[in-house]
Order: sequence, then C-alpha cells, then structure tokens
Amino acid sequence: MTQALPATLPAEFADEMLTLAREFGAPGIAHLFLPVATRLEPQRLARAARLLVDSEPVLGCRFEMTATGARWRRHEDPDRVAWLEIAQAPDFDTAVSSVMLSEETPGDRTVVVRLFSLPQHDLVAITLDHAAGDGAALLECAYQLAELYSILRDRPDHRPVPNLTPRDGFEWMQGFSRRDKARTLLRDLGAIGGAIGRAGRRPSGIAHGHTLESWKAVPRRAPTHIDRQVSATEFEAMGRFARANGSSVFTLLVAAMARAFVDFAGVDPGRPFQMQTVTDLRRFTRAHERPPLRNMVASASLLFDPARHAPFTATLENARRELDRMRWGMRGAMNPIAASLVQRLSPATKRQATEKALRGKFRRPVPLTFSHSGRVDERRLLFDGVAPDRVLLIGGWMPMPVLLIVGLEYRGALSLSVGFQDHDIPTARVRAFLDGIVAQVPLGK
Repeated sequence: MTQALPATLPAEFADEMLTLAREFGAPGIAHLFLPVATRLEPQRLARAARLLVDSEPVLGCRFEMTATGARWRRHEDPDRVAWLEIAQAPDFDTAVSSVMLSEETPGDRTVVVRLFSLPQHDLVAITLDHAAGDGAALLECAYQLAELYSILRDRPDHRPVPNLTPRDGFEWMQGFSRRDKARTLLRDLGAIGGAIGRAGRRPSGIAHGHTLESWKAVPRRAPTHIDRQVSATEFEAMGRFARANGSSVFTLLVAAMARAFVDFAGVDPGRPFQMQTVTDLRRFTRAHERPPLRNMVASASLLFDPARHAPFTATLENARRELDRMRWGMRGAMNPIAASLVQRLSPATKRQATEKALRGKFRRPVPLTFSHSGRVDERRLLFDGVAPDRVLLIGGWMPMPVLLIVGLEYRGALSLSVGFQDHDIPTARVRAFLDGIVAQVPLGK
C-alpha cells in the first residue's frame, strides 16, 4: 500500500525569507543542465519526474504565504501537473537560455524537468524553486531523477518510499555547545566593532547608479551565460599549488577572484576586496539516512587586501587569514539568540526586514558573490548507465551590479558559471573576468 503523503508541510524560516526576497527581485530559481550522450525515453522520464515529487513531498507542493503565516500545500491532483516539458533546440546554449528565461514565469511548480532534443544528444534540465532547496538539494533531485529513470526500465510499476524526514531549517543549532554559542556571539559583537574600524576603508565592489526600484525595473530580456571550464589537469595543478602553500582550492579561488576583480570592476587596487560567499550549514548537522530537501546555506562577507602589488602568494595568505577568522566564528551560522528572535517575527515584519536589507545593498558598491556548490557524484547521475558529459549549474541571473559565480566540480574538473544579460554587461567582459580568475593562479611556477 502506498504511504499517504501529507496535505501540508510546515514552512521553514529560510523558505519564507527566500520567497520574500524573490518578491523584491532577488533570484528565486536555480537551474541544472545535464547533456547526456544518448536519447532518453520521454515517457519514462515523465514518469520518473512524477515519482520524484512523491519521493520528496515538498516538490509536489506550492508555497503559500498569508498575513498569518506560511506553509507548503500539496497539489490536489499531482497527476495533472506537467512535471516534464519536452522541447527542441539547435544547440546547448540556446536551450540553456530558454530555460533561464523561464524564471520569469515559474507558475506554481516547485520543480520542473525539461527534456531537450539536440542535434547529437539529449539535454535534461532541472529547475528548482529556491524556497524548496539550495544547490545541494538541486543535485539531490538530479540524483533521484536519474535513479528513478533507470529503475523504471525493468520495473515500470516501481513506487519510491516518500522521504518524510523533517525539513528543520534550524537543525544546525541543535548540536551547538555553549562554546559554539559563545563563539557566534563573540563573532557578532566583533563584527560591530570591525564595521566601525573598517568604515573608512571603503571596500571595492561593482559600481552602479541603482536603487532597489530602478534595479527591479531593468527589463529581463533573454539571458545568457558563460561556463568557464577548468580542465582536470589545471584543477589538479591548482590543488597542488594550494596544498604547497597551506591552503585549499576554495581559498585559492577566492584569492584569484580578488586580484582579477580589480581589472573587471575598474576599482582601486589599494581598497579592500569584499566578497559574499555561500556556506553550507549541513556541516553543523547530524547525518541523515535520507537528508531532506531544504535550504541549508547562509551568506558570509569576506574582506581582505587583494595585494595586487605583491606576488599571488601574498593575496592567498590574506584570503587564508580572513577565511580562518570566519571559520573560527562559524561562518554563516546565525547566532542562536538572533535565530530565536527572527523565528518569532510576523510575516509583515519579515517582509519589512527583507526589503530593508535589500535596499541597503544598493546604497554602496555591490560585492561579488561566489558559491561553490561542491563535487558532483558521477556514479549517482547515470541514466541507464550513461553519465552526463558535463554538469552546469546556473544559480539565477540578475541585472548588474549583482553577479553570482557558481563553482562546481565534476569528473575531476571545475566549472565556473555565471548567468547575466548581455545587454546589461558585455559578454566579452564577463568572459575575460572568468579567464582572468584562472590566469591569476601561477600554475607550474
């Protein structure tokens, strides 16, 4: 007997805040692209997509926000929802742009799977509402879709067991010791003093003349993207260089971005470089046999000297010290005292707080945002034994001055991807920036 799925699921704090941010123009959707060197069966993929929303119940819901609260409500008849769309495209880039443009008309589907027939192969694209999950959740959707598709070949009557693990967005606080709580409190108190001390340093960012209203009014025309591939050979060399200098590849990339940003944004190299990084709060939670789909990411701000006048190792050391400082302060984890307060805010107050925070971002140059979404497990992405040739993740596309770069590791290589509008910023300029990031690392030197 099929297990009954709940009609509603509780909304988590992150679900609400991301939905509110979307109302004010922030990205609300992430896209994953999987070019597969074979032809997939549309009917079987459609069935796999339908079973996916049973396997992960939040995917079969629409998000509801009212004046009194929020929740996820399951579709009355999921069988009548088009979880799979079928299309054709002349090439990969055209297909990607068409999917990105769909962000403007998401409807009420939390997840959408698209199957493109390209001249030489098929392309599977998965779009996920950010309110339901982050980049790690999007990858999990892809893993489960591939598994379901493969199982259905020999077992067409297969039905997955629903994942009813609670989506507690504040689970990361449950394992905090008193020392952990003290560290986050000291971090926040230090941030106040640090903001006062850094007030005259004027960190660099992407210059603009926007208010929140004018930025929202920028026409969302056909978007484009760039995916800068760092080969397995280059990426391995990056790892060796990072280890030889007591660092990590992530820190190395942050340092390279700081140096390349000077030319990209035309900023004074003597100013501190500021970057927003995305951190995964799952590192604070216990292991789950079936982790729930949810948002477990937070943002942290880095600030350090790009040291363009010195060798790359000087910039790398500055980035390492800043990241060590942020890690000591449990980068991205909210102070439990603050967390307990924000959970109690009314929907109206949450909306006001979201608007105030977004308005504040446009009162000064906007920092670059970098999200490293981790390593893709090729073994879990097999469609009838065939893995995608590559994996591309676009974490939303926005008008300038907002620019989000996503890093993703696959088959030992690294991709740096970014979505944007070429009428808003020249494609050549963005490509030169991504090329410049890689060029900053003195590989083989």
